Amino acid sequence: ADTVPGSSRNNAPEDNRTVQDYANWCGSLASHLRPSALWTMCNGLTAPNAINTCNGNYCDDWLSSHGQTGRIQTDQPALWTEDEAGYQLWGESSSRPWDYFWGRTARDDVRAGMRWFARGGSHLNHYMWWGGYNRGRMASANVMNGYATDAPLCSNGQRRHPKFDHAGMFHDAISNVADVLLGSKTGLGREVMLEYKDEESGEWKVGTQQRMFAYETDNTEGDDDGGKAGESEKSKRVVFVENDASIPLSVRLPPASSSSDDDNDNLIILSMNPLSSVLIVDGTTVFDSSIVDPVFQSYRRRTEPSPQPLGDWHYGTERPGADESDPLTVVDDRPIEHATLMNRTGIATSDYVWYETTFLNGLTLQRASLTIESDAAMGVSIFLDGMHQGDAVNYSRMEGKVTHTVDIVALPLHAREHSLAILVESLGYHKLIGRWGAGVTAKTKGLGAIALKGE
Repeated sequence: ADTVPGSSRNNAPEDNRTVQDYANWCGSLASHLRPSALWTMCNGLTAPNAINTCNGNYCDDWLSSHGQTGRIQTDQPALWTEDEAGYQLWGESSSRPWDYFWGRTARDDVRAGMRWFARGGSHLNHYMWWGGYNRGRMASANVMNGYATDAPLCSNGQRRHPKFDHAGMFHDAISNVADVLLGSKTGLGREVMLEYKDEESGEWKVGTQQRMFAYETDNTEGDDDGGKAGESEKSKRVVFVENDASIPLSVRLPPASSSSDDDNDNLIILSMNPLSSVLIVDGTTVFDSSIVDPVFQSYRRRTEPSPQPLGDWHYGTERPGADESDPLTVVDDRPIEHATLMNRTGIATSDYVWYETTFLNGLTLQRASLTIESDAAMGVSIFLDGMHQGDAVNYSRMEGKVTHTVDIVALPLHAREHSLAILVESLGYHKLIGRWGAGVTAKTKGLGAIALKGE
């Protein structure tokens, strides 16, 4: 029967069973539901009937240990389900991300892929290749979005140069030798440490950061023409060469075959950039992870005015808050949590809630501010007596309470009753539980204590 790969996420159980018991149960359930499918479990505990796969920036160490089950390249293929490229959140920078990471270079990403295939990897999935696109509620309601804008394809579908182009060259190079890689034994465990030239002494020394992995097939066996194969059927030798040093070096490759250990005339000398991986086919360099074509780096994005003028703009005014007669308005003696209010009103997809109240100010204040308790990943806009006073926002991807202080600009604040309206915007609920800033209790959005301070 045909097989279809499927993937299962592993989340820990809450009773006294072990997490491995839970992983095994997930594997049994998957096989029961779809017995003809090949199931994978990524980067963690794996059921006996599933294939353990790798997630991460680099997966060559994972390969060297035969995965987390010890079965990879023994009786299971090497699958890289998430070649991590990171994602970013609004308001953060690549140098100091709040939660994950982003800003990975084209050279680093491609080098990781070269190291993967050099060690016998058979599948690589970019995470992400396209940086994500979510119009309205295509993904889900109220969940925090993360976009990989610096992925090879940006969130809007435009190519990110030179990353898109450099990755495409890498894909072409690997696809052109795929038959050799798949038709040969893995190079893992058969790598050869290479000599490099010590520039100070001029001597050739065997390095610890320079190595090669060789793959070769012989397509001439069984030819009807007595072994004289056509040009396209000749044996092909594929070699991956790596320099993990942070400086450029010259490395010396042994010949494919030699009659003498001292046959230096047939040695190949290769000049390598720092932290690079090179693909050589039949003695010719076909790809270097560290060299990005200058043409790809010369692309510039250009914005031109629209040939058609935009239509007339129309605007209107509306008072802050909502009318009590509105069926979506709920009256209570305290602010209602965002999701609870959405469920109560039947509007489960809005990110915005108005909170309104009145308060009696007993003294005329020349200076005043509001201290507002809310949740992380939320923004608030403050309106006092119908006049906008200011905004505050927390962009973090974490969970927990956050306190904002907003200065009152409509001064003096007279001793009388005032109306207060607060527009709250949810930037999304954390999609994880107990990981990367997410708690294990109920997720909340809304307002807490509000205090007026002044003199």
